[in-house]
Amino acid sequence: MVKWKIYYADGWSYTDSYNPLQIPRTGVQVIAVNDLEVGRRLIFSHSYYVFKSGEWLGVDDTTSLVLHLLKDIEHITVVLAGLIVDQKTFRECMKRAKEDTYI
Repeated sequence: MVKWKIYYADGWSYTDSYNPLQIPRTGVQVIAVNDLEVGRRLIFSHSYYVFKSGEWLGVDDTTSLVLHLLKDIEHITVVLAGLIVDQKTFRECMKRAKEDTYI
């Protein structure tokens, strides 16, 4: 199973100990995931984040999101939305994600 942790603009974060259906749907800033090739990967600056077949994907626009949904709806657990925030808030989220030792 892929470990993950999601960092939100409001300062909250959620880990893979939660069911993706139980976490807030908006305000995502960064998702940290363990990656077999690089050890740890940060996913950020996307409009949408899709939990598909047990992994997180960043999706940049609504058209791409709709194509994912049409093609693989049976493999998609949840869709989360990012949120444009001021640079200070984004940097704080990114700093927390980079310094966190969960993954």
